[in-house]
Amino acid sequence: MNALITFYKKPGNIERMLEVIRGHSRVSLRLLDFFAANYSKAHNITLTVKAGDEEDKASTTQLVVHSSYKSQLRAYSKRNFDPFCRGNHIAFEYADNELLTTTVGQLNFFRWIISNPILEYVEGNVDPIEAEMKQTEDAQLRKKRTEELSLSASRSICKNNDVKMLVTFDLPSC
Repeated sequence: MNALITFYKKPGNIERMLEVIRGHSRVSLRLLDFFAANYSKAHNITLTVKAGDEEDKASTTQLVVHSSYKSQLRAYSKRNFDPFCRGNHIAFEYADNELLTTTVGQLNFFRWIISNPILEYVEGNVDPIEAEMKQTEDAQLRKKRTEELSLSASRSICKNNDVKMLVTFDLPSC
């Protein structure tokens, strides 16, 4: 928890998080979750992460977003790495007498997307990510409707047919 407190005391970090969770950004929590779990995998998104001095070009690394996301999930579990405010809530003091009701999972998730250029990437690509998210949701809805129709049809056939059956046993005589 001390690492989270230290991270969010750095100028700008808590403001970036608050902008998203309070709805003052085009980026939504659903969009961030979809990007990390689906879009980054489908498009093999790789970002350049600067380590240390911005002038030093040699201190950059490549971040494969989906692999990093899966690593974070393995390290923290879904409960402690989640963009949504699910689970045990805490009162997180981020400034003098300023409290945010959140979860450790949400704080960890936002630390990951702010520490890496993930939030900037999503902010710069909201339209294509949203379009794919909507397309994916539509496809899932169509699939669900088809499954429901098929299920209803098969259930109605079974319910409407009364089949009488006579079973006889030929027992050998002793």
